[in-house]
Amino acid sequence: MKSKLAASLALTLAVSVPLAAEDAPTKRPKIGIAFAGGGARGGAHVGVLKVLEELKVPVDYVAGTSIGSIVAALYASGMAPEEMEKVLATTDWDDALRDEQSRQDQPYRQKQDDSLYLVKVELGFHKGKLVLPQGVVAGQKLNYLLRRLTLSAQNVRDFDRLPIPFRCVATDIVSGGKVVLGKGDLARAIRASMAIPGFFDPVIIDGRLLTDGGTADNLPIDVVREMGADVVIAIDISTPLRKREDLVSFLSIAGQASGFLTRLNVEQQIATLKKDHDVLVTPDLEKVSTLDFKEFPKASAQGYLAADALRETFARFSVSDEEYARFLRRQRVPRTDPVVDAVRVESPPGVDPRLIEGRVRTKPGRAIDWPVLERDLARLYELGDFETVDFRLQREGERTVLVLGGAPRPPAPSRVRFGLKLDTDFESNTSFGLRLGLYNTRLNALRGELRTKAEVGRQNSILFEFYQPTDFRGRFFVSPTLQLLRRSQDIFVDDSAVARLRRDEVGGALDVGMSFGSWGEMRLGAFRAHDEIRTEVFTGPPLQGSADVSALRLRAVVDKLDSTSFPRSGYGALVDFLAADKVLGADYRYNRLLLSSGYAANFRELSVIGSANADLRVGSHERPGVDQAYAGGFLNLSGLKPGQLYGDNSLVARLVANYRLARMNSLIGTGIYVGGSLETGNAWTGGMTWSDLRLAGSVFLAADTALGPLYLGFGLADRGAHSFYLALGLPLS
Repeated sequence: MKSKLAASLALTLAVSVPLAAEDAPTKRPKIGIAFAGGGARGGAHVGVLKVLEELKVPVDYVAGTSIGSIVAALYASGMAPEEMEKVLATTDWDDALRDEQSRQDQPYRQKQDDSLYLVKVELGFHKGKLVLPQGVVAGQKLNYLLRRLTLSAQNVRDFDRLPIPFRCVATDIVSGGKVVLGKGDLARAIRASMAIPGFFDPVIIDGRLLTDGGTADNLPIDVVREMGADVVIAIDISTPLRKREDLVSFLSIAGQASGFLTRLNVEQQIATLKKDHDVLVTPDLEKVSTLDFKEFPKASAQGYLAADALRETFARFSVSDEEYARFLRRQRVPRTDPVVDAVRVESPPGVDPRLIEGRVRTKPGRAIDWPVLERDLARLYELGDFETVDFRLQREGERTVLVLGGAPRPPAPSRVRFGLKLDTDFESNTSFGLRLGLYNTRLNALRGELRTKAEVGRQNSILFEFYQPTDFRGRFFVSPTLQLLRRSQDIFVDDSAVARLRRDEVGGALDVGMSFGSWGEMRLGAFRAHDEIRTEVFTGPPLQGSADVSALRLRAVVDKLDSTSFPRSGYGALVDFLAADKVLGADYRYNRLLLSSGYAANFRELSVIGSANADLRVGSHERPGVDQAYAGGFLNLSGLKPGQLYGDNSLVARLVANYRLARMNSLIGTGIYVGGSLETGNAWTGGMTWSDLRLAGSVFLAADTALGPLYLGFGLADRGAHSFYLALGLPLS
């Protein structure tokens, strides 16, 4: 009996032991990777991962800070390094790190003030108190990017249940302590880890106000080890402290001071690495700036080179083809665009749901169209009712529901913007204008608003405009306006100013119109103004007079330019027809037509803009002195004085070329430019022939700054006319 039992047991062991050995993974150390923060230098992380995959090194744990948290999370949630490199290298980070849409996609209503209030910062007020944002950037576009990149893991609330367990590090801005995030909303956790204090709004998670983890633990070696790693691979991409000879400006010294905390905690973490056991990878990233995201591919290449130099070290962690194939089956997660069965929008308190729903174009019953969804989120964000607008997909029975919404923004229905305009030809023509805009918004459920715009300087004016949408989609509107204006205008004979007239105007209009979203708008209305003209400076007897202008007006505009300062792509057009008649109460009967168009294209750093504008009399009736057509000035027949040519008609066509010499941080501007223009045109009353066209041109050095475009130029026109120019800001018209 015993012999039979022993034989049976031996047979069982002979069969079961080989099977168990075949199925069991090879005994090996658990490997964890610590990904440091470092902005655009984070491309190096991807290069290191590519080498590890070539060597068949499986990864058991990952943790990251800031940009390191993005790379770690994408790898943990199933993205291959090659795909990650492509996605992160092709992402427009300059666009992702700001809230507003590109200008071409902004509502035309938002574009209207680009030539008036060039300072983008707004001050908000509520109940007489100043309301300031917690950061320069709320993170609207960044939230969307992170949500989309981590969509495959959006339902994972325990980060240990990802294909590779993951942690990220943030800082509690109240206590300064380190916060390790291992549960919750993956995209929101990453967003907290990279919320640079003062630049990005902090993120609230579990009641704590969280910011970028770099000041607390920029290279989370301890976090990976606590997760269970036997071997830690630490990738240090942090910026080293500057040498004494490099501290030559207040910016470099300020940067050095802010870098102390980060560099100190990195060195403390590196000191915990076990010699001949753990691995430290330090790519050569001296030529890659933290904010220069176009260098992401270069950083990836440097990461690859640094890891490639450690191949022999990494090779000891390699596993067999079969075992690595098992790792990849676990790590790789297929990514498909989900089909949405229903769309639901969660409105903030006090906001009519129809206002929100009317701005959503995503349709159920099909796979998500990502560009459409991104524009939907942007339209909702522009309402001003959300801190940021997020999306999520949730299962409700057999249906997949796309939910749009976000935390309500603190109310600030009154906003103030400032602008500045300055131009001079270094002779007798100098103009200065300080501009202010006060916006009272959210006046009713349909988002009526009152805009007050004022300017003080050579031109003094105040404009009140009430804008009332008449439907929840904001397609149709009614807009009454009232304007008070005082403007000086020089009168020329040949090249000499012989008089300066002062024009005082009180006018008003009532328009009805249709908005075409980001494309433009069309208005039809009635206009009435009373003008008084008198001479301020004149060589002869003083002149004075008054006139009433009453007219019907049709205005249509298309604006798809990417910038009003230095456009690189897009087009725009304007048609403005005014018909004045004594039947309407005018002193004069005449018709006037304004036409304007422009097109911009770029060839890398070179931009070419072709444009033309015409101010024409239509019909046989002469235009009154209060409504003349003018030409002259910088880029408007350069070399001539502003308004030097005048008459019933004017026409100016120009070709402008800008070459961007250097890029600037998006918070400061877009760049420094050198350029030139060729121009032709004239102003006339009566007939004109081709031979009457004046020729002009300019050369200039310019910068697109936070205060607006700054030009230093020289203009030259035929007949020897020339002028130097210094200009800040765009003209009012």
